[in-house]
Amino acid sequence: MAEESFKGLIQVYTGDGKGKTTAALGQAIRACGQGLKVIFIQFLKSQEGGEHNFAARFKLQTDCYRRGRGLAMTGEREPAGNEAILPQTQKRHCEEPAGNKAILPFEIVQFGKGDLFQKSEQELLQETTEAYQFAQKALVSGRYDLVILDEIFIAHWRGLLSLQQLLDLMQLKPGNVELIMTGRKAPQEVVKRADLVTEMLVIKHPFSEGVQQRKGIEY
Repeated sequence: MAEESFKGLIQVYTGDGKGKTTAALGQAIRACGQGLKVIFIQFLKSQEGGEHNFAARFKLQTDCYRRGRGLAMTGEREPAGNEAILPQTQKRHCEEPAGNKAILPFEIVQFGKGDLFQKSEQELLQETTEAYQFAQKALVSGRYDLVILDEIFIAHWRGLLSLQQLLDLMQLKPGNVELIMTGRKAPQEVVKRADLVTEMLVIKHPFSEGVQQRKGIEY
């Protein structure tokens, strides 16, 4: 856990350019390296990316559990031999919550499963509400030093979360917890209240040349 004198701030990563989730993941790894407890909560994402595989390989015995319709993964760092780098795919779909075992250095929680574009607004609203309520509890649980809310601004832009709900989360944050919020179209009121705001700008992107998502780079 963080030192008692740790002052938690609010960071915002927004903009149309690539790198918002990537920057948040980099911050998560740095925090873990310094002994902080991190939870990475993903809104409106159902694709399993490299970060999930990393969490699954973070330790020889990885605990995975579902949250609602989604998937969560936790990992605990231990001295380990070569076995620690082996994937734990057989544990990807555990049904039981990990309980206290979830208090580990790095935890990813993803709400949602299946193709987002094939879901009704009601389904998306339900999953977003579950993610939001989980984030509220995580912020005040005393279990995490860094809480990352990935793509939460897209949930707001889609009309699934109100501006007031975003502001309420910022207000709810304890003084010793760092909060990172990511996604395009961060509301100006959120930008004003945050301590750090980075806007990713598109200068050049391979997508415009027809290059598709690449495994290990975009996901």
